[in-house]
Amino acid sequence: MNWKLICGVVLVGSHVAVSALEIAANRRLRKVAQQRAVEMRPESETEALKLAKDELKAYDKLKREEERVMNVRVDTWKREARYDDRKRDIYRNLEDGVNRFKESIDYDAQKQAATDLCENELKAFKESIDYDTKIGDLERTISEARSKYDADIRLCESYSGSSNSDVAATLKLDAEKAKNKAVNEAEAEIKKIKAEVEAKQKVLEKTKQNEIQKLESQVLNERTRLKKGSDAELDALEKELKAAKDDISRDIAASRTDADREAIRRHSTNKETVKDQEFTDAKRAADIREETPRHEKLADWLKSKEVPKWLVVGLAAVPLIAIGYLCGQYVILVANVVKAM
Repeated sequence: MNWKLICGVVLVGSHVAVSALEIAANRRLRKVAQQRAVEMRPESETEALKLAKDELKAYDKLKREEERVMNVRVDTWKREARYDDRKRDIYRNLEDGVNRFKESIDYDAQKQAATDLCENELKAFKESIDYDTKIGDLERTISEARSKYDADIRLCESYSGSSNSDVAATLKLDAEKAKNKAVNEAEAEIKKIKAEVEAKQKVLEKTKQNEIQKLESQVLNERTRLKKGSDAELDALEKELKAAKDDISRDIAASRTDADREAIRRHSTNKETVKDQEFTDAKRAADIREETPRHEKLADWLKSKEVPKWLVVGLAAVPLIAIGYLCGQYVILVANVVKAM
């Protein structure tokens, strides 16, 4: 059995165990130190802190109740003054006014007329250049050229014997050239005609958009004019609401007791008192942690876990045995070296 290895493992394990014990003891000491810091407060500090917390609690309760009363009374005022209905009516009247203006200028009819004019003029332009007929003729030309090419190819293949192979190849090449020429010319003409139509369509579309934009500008100007009146009505309504809230706030303030007013007056001071006491407690706890000896810190944790003294002594003796063994081996080694010299 390798006793040296066992002793090394025991020493390493003991170090890890002590480190874990230190961490746990420090964690407990922080909690205990905080409790002791609270317990060692002077009576004057404890009374001042209690008074500050009581008044802060009263302040919070007062504010919650006043907020509840404010909400209830504001909702009641809104209902009795028809606040939401009047606000909705203002917005509805604005939209109704815009719609009446649109009707007065035949907005929808003029917009549709601009769209119809664009479509009709484009249709007339297409008719003026005989668009459908020309496109149809050109597409037929392409179809016929491809059909003729297919027929020519079949005919050439009938002459594809060895004696006529050169003639067949020449005929195929001529047929392909003729087909390509007819198709390319027809497609170029189609592209040209469609480009004319697209150019005309862009011009007409721009004219249509200009007409529609004129209508939209008139509507926007009228909406802006009407909105000034609506905004003035909304401002007046909001002023009524603010005045009602101010009256309610004054009523709530008038109903406060002397204790309520004192809690409000001392609110900032009470917050500072609690904050200062927390700082003082933290400072005292830090001092306690700093002044607590290591052995007391470890002993306190062990007692909190109800670890018996005999077990502590027994466990503590284990690494000592390992150290004694290693020291003995070291002494024997030195003695043997000296003896061999």
